[in-house]
Amino acid sequence: MYQTTNILRTNPKSGERIPGASVGTVPVIRIYGVSENGNSIVMHVHGFTPYFYVEAPPGFNESHTAAFRVALDNQVRNAARGVKVPMYILGCSVCEKQSIWGYRDKKSTFLKIYTALPGFVATARNILQHGFEVPGTIPRREYLCYESSTPFVLRFMIDQDIVGCNWLELPAGSYSVRRDTPSKTDQFSRTSLCQAEIDVVFNNIVSHAPEGKWMKQAPFRILSFDIECQGRHGFFPDAEQDPVIQIANIVTVQGEKQSFVCFIFLIVLCAHSLSTLEYEARERWSLAFSLSLSLSFTTHARTHTRAHTHRYVTSSCLVDVCRSPEQRCSILRTRKRCF
Repeated sequence: MYQTTNILRTNPKSGERIPGASVGTVPVIRIYGVSENGNSIVMHVHGFTPYFYVEAPPGFNESHTAAFRVALDNQVRNAARGVKVPMYILGCSVCEKQSIWGYRDKKSTFLKIYTALPGFVATARNILQHGFEVPGTIPRREYLCYESSTPFVLRFMIDQDIVGCNWLELPAGSYSVRRDTPSKTDQFSRTSLCQAEIDVVFNNIVSHAPEGKWMKQAPFRILSFDIECQGRHGFFPDAEQDPVIQIANIVTVQGEKQSFVCFIFLIVLCAHSLSTLEYEARERWSLAFSLSLSLSFTTHARTHTRAHTHRYVTSSCLVDVCRSPEQRCSILRTRKRCF
């Protein structure tokens, strides 16, 4: 996934510049994963720039790229919606490529066009496809665009040889770690509940192909949960009519047979059972509040990682739980057993 944010001022790898825009808003890719020891990590990847290709008009060369960029930038600026940036088209370069569309036995001249944000790729493509001219240089013509529909994150994975769940390595000195309590000199603060947050420029990431020792699986934590509703005889539970009465959760680590977290959220009291969190409803408050209270003590009672897991349990359940006032309840008391 990616987000738009401010520019990383200094490359963690000393002496190297950061690719992409030098001012304004930029896209930052976030990669979530775990280390060999099972520590949760989020990596903020900077510097990767959206781009696409167009077939160059006859006689086009490097001397035309500056005027082409300025003319396209002006039109994209007028057509773009949403985020405003100082420069919409960051650059154009001439390259030799071979299209796989139809039969062609040799390479052709293409333009590689870089945009400031992923959303500007579609805007620029529409302008070029419907007719575009460079005043005084290139007459109006329609351009054939290539690789303009490739999602930004997929484009990054293709270029960096990253596949789903393969191992990534960051060489020493190529990244910086965000601190829990940032100082005045730190540009970014933590944005997640992961145990480590890292900033790195995309070309410093080493992607290992899933071969040999890199075929091993990471110790992912797997959450399994089951929601039980009060229900009506003969009807499948409906979120608008059937209140949730129980949410059971089990967390296991990939490759292990025994779960390390096992508990149940219950509404009102029940018979004694292993690992239950019970809530007695008396007044009209939301179930979301009762589940949030459970987080308040699990955060202190357990490790940061397991509290993070509980937070996801709650966010998953609230989608179907808190939809109507009839399903609201409050807590008279909270009791923890065998947890």
